[in-house]
Amino acid sequence: MTTVPEADTVLRTIRFQLTLATEKLPDGTGYELASLVAQQTGNLYIAVPLSETCLWLPAVENGVRSLGERALNSLMLKTEAESILRTSDNAIVATESERSRRRSFAGEVVRAEAPRSGAAAQIATAGRFGRQANERFERDEDLAPRGRSAADERVLSLAGKAPSH
Repeated sequence: MTTVPEADTVLRTIRFQLTLATEKLPDGTGYELASLVAQQTGNLYIAVPLSETCLWLPAVENGVRSLGERALNSLMLKTEAESILRTSDNAIVATESERSRRRSFAGEVVRAEAPRSGAAAQIATAGRFGRQANERFERDEDLAPRGRSAADERVLSLAGKAPSH
């Protein structure tokens, strides 16, 4: 984007967590974007050219105007940008996680790993009780014989175990 109206249009269409702008644009300044970025609780950094490099001024940080509070060199900007984007990624992951905790709706894909992990836990529990039963048998305690149920067969087949085990 090379003009303030173009940048304004894009920022109204797409919400960015981090916006970088130059101080001087052909038809205005990057500072003119500050109010829109602040409304969207974003971050706006303005590049001020120096003789051999540039200095970055945070104009808006997390929706709060902060122009004049500090200045960043390129390395500091890199670290700051990584932090902002990491925080944004974590927020997206948290949102997705919350969405997956809600109950399933028709047409929604359910993760295949969930039944397997439940089956593995059931097998571990069954194995523990099986060892306890063997110990009781060795001590000549009475054990009530129990036939295998359909649920036992399903759990064993999910775990890749033969029903005879």
